[in-house]
Amino acid sequence: MFETRAQGPKSEVVPIIWAAWDDFAKRASDAETAAGVLAGTITVETDLGHARDAGLRGDVVSW
Repeated sequence: MFETRAQGPKSEVVPIIWAAWDDFAKRASDAETAAGVLAGTITVETDLGHARDAGLRGDVVSW
């Protein structure tokens, strides 16, 4: 993930990402892990409503 330092007119990367690369990479990895965990929590169609409602309420999930 994010192996090359994309720069140029089409890049949407803000310079702070390169300046704090280790922190950015750790947060990106944590987000990827969390997405994988959360994907496993939706097992039946009715779970989608619960996930949507939690997001709308602004619930924070901590692992």
